[in-house]
Amino acid sequence: MNTLSTLSISTKVFLAFAVVLSVFASVLVYGVLRIQRVSQDNQLIHHCYVPLSLVLNEAHTDLASYEAVLNEQDKSVLRKVVLAQKVLAPFAARAAAKLARAHEFVEIGLDLQGGSNPFLERGQSDIDELRAQIEDFQAVTTRFREAVLSESWDQAFAHQKRLRGIIDSMQEVLRELTRTTRIEIGDAIGRTGSSERDALGGIVLLSAVAICIGLAVMFIVHLTLRPIGELTEAAKHVGAGEYSGRVKISRRDEVGKLAEEFNRMAEKIELRDRSLRDRRDELEAAYQALVELRQQEERTKAELIKKERLAAIGRMTSQVTHELRNPLSSLGLNVEMLDEELTILGASDGSEAKELIGAITDEVERLTGITEEYLAYARLPVAKLRPTLINTILEDLLAFMSEELSQREIVTTSKLATNLPQVQADPNQLRRAFLNLIRNAVDAMEGGGLLALSSWSEGNTVIVELHDSGPGIPEDELQHIFEPFYSTKESGTGLGLPLTSQIIEEHGGRILAASTIGRGSLFRIELPT
Repeated sequence: MNTLSTLSISTKVFLAFAVVLSVFASVLVYGVLRIQRVSQDNQLIHHCYVPLSLVLNEAHTDLASYEAVLNEQDKSVLRKVVLAQKVLAPFAARAAAKLARAHEFVEIGLDLQGGSNPFLERGQSDIDELRAQIEDFQAVTTRFREAVLSESWDQAFAHQKRLRGIIDSMQEVLRELTRTTRIEIGDAIGRTGSSERDALGGIVLLSAVAICIGLAVMFIVHLTLRPIGELTEAAKHVGAGEYSGRVKISRRDEVGKLAEEFNRMAEKIELRDRSLRDRRDELEAAYQALVELRQQEERTKAELIKKERLAAIGRMTSQVTHELRNPLSSLGLNVEMLDEELTILGASDGSEAKELIGAITDEVERLTGITEEYLAYARLPVAKLRPTLINTILEDLLAFMSEELSQREIVTTSKLATNLPQVQADPNQLRRAFLNLIRNAVDAMEGGGLLALSSWSEGNTVIVELHDSGPGIPEDELQHIFEPFYSTKESGTGLGLPLTSQIIEEHGGRILAASTIGRGSLFRIELPT
């Protein structure tokens, strides 16, 4: 016992598990050997005895059916049978083939038994004897056929008698071989059942012994390692910041030494933690201030860059628009004067000159609209805030565009929350922003579709969502749609969504976009109340 107590924990655990492993290995080897024996008997039954019995039964049946020919005494019937060649000729070949198969099954059985089995050796000898009789049977059958065909009936009946003798001898051998085969099958099945019962009993007994030994070993290991649980709990307390606890374990092995080192470590950590705790508070305060300063600097820098870029774009747009408005106005007036002059000269409405004048007028109006849109983006007026109902703006826009939506086969659904709180907003600017979103959705659904509007409130925020059933916006384009002059439409100016985003941001809100190819796009507007 003293020797055992001086062993290291790893050695104790190794010896314990070596004992358990040895016991279970013994159970496994015993089970494998017994199962191998049962498997060998099963293979002998299924691959040798049963097929051999079936082949012997078939051969016995063939002999019984052939006896009718050998017992026939009518000369005309015998002659017809011989001439037909359907009874005598195939019989010998079939019998030889079946005996060859039986011989193969016996060889398989001998291979499984390692070449030593008294029953199979006797069976092999009997089958060889039967095969020799088949050869004799074939020779006598040939002479019997020749005698019948030459109508030498004395010789024919003599050969017929000889053939009956051969058949009787073969049937006797087959009956005996079949009987002994069945007995051997029964004995093999009995041995298999007995082996299975012995194997099961032995495995159960050895397993019970192994389990008992395993439980005993586990108990011993538990007693050896139980102090480690105390160390683990103490370590958890240290990890949780409780450094005052100490471990009380008096042993001379590794666990005792570990407990002493743990106590010293806990004491040192306690002293160091007091020092670090004071420094941590100082560092956390300084770090937090630095993070806030950095974040504020980044936000300010991003806002300045954005404002400078938008201001530059606004100045450029304003200048370009100003340069275009006056020539376009003059061009429009000249076109009107030219149209009136053509009317005075008698030009009809369907004339080529009139059509050209109409086309020029349409193009001038389109360019004028573009310049006005550029100017609106560059000189967005300061929002005149007042309490506004978002639902009223949405309902008015749907009523205003109902005819256009109907013509373009677009179905609208609205789920607007009742008692929605008012927001501080400029109604005209919000109307323009929502109108841009609805027109973009309509343009996206060229063949008709579904436009769904919904509104609700969450805390101090009013939320509006517009969902269309258009083709959707690719991911690489979706991240640029709020940039000025970026457009996914051939005839677009690229200012509709940037203007909408600018209006929403001027109202202290934000706009988000999501899209799935083939399922449409979703725009979400959030405005503070």
